[in-house]
Amino acid sequence: MKFVLVTVYRFNVVGQVLRMVGVNCPHIRELDVSAGAVTDRGLIDLIYDQETGDSRAQQLSRLIVTETKITAKALSFALRSLPNLRYIEHEQLIQVPQHFEN
Repeated sequence: MKFVLVTVYRFNVVGQVLRMVGVNCPHIRELDVSAGAVTDRGLIDLIYDQETGDSRAQQLSRLIVTETKITAKALSFALRSLPNLRYIEHEQLIQVPQHFEN
């Protein structure tokens, strides 16, 4: 079975959970972790394995992270790292372009 949609609205998802989603759901296309305690580290761990340098969740096309602790810098990383990402919902989205140069 392959998961293509994961929704954990108003659930305190920590980085390890998102890392496990990235590892175990390589075909995920939509992720909604809004209104939770998700941080930059969690988002990065979802899409990138720092130990091996491998990319994860490359099919992700829709990401909803409103009311989380994710910053514009991590959103910028997601935009650069996820080639199929077409939709992001987050309060700081307008601030993301300034981080593309970093």
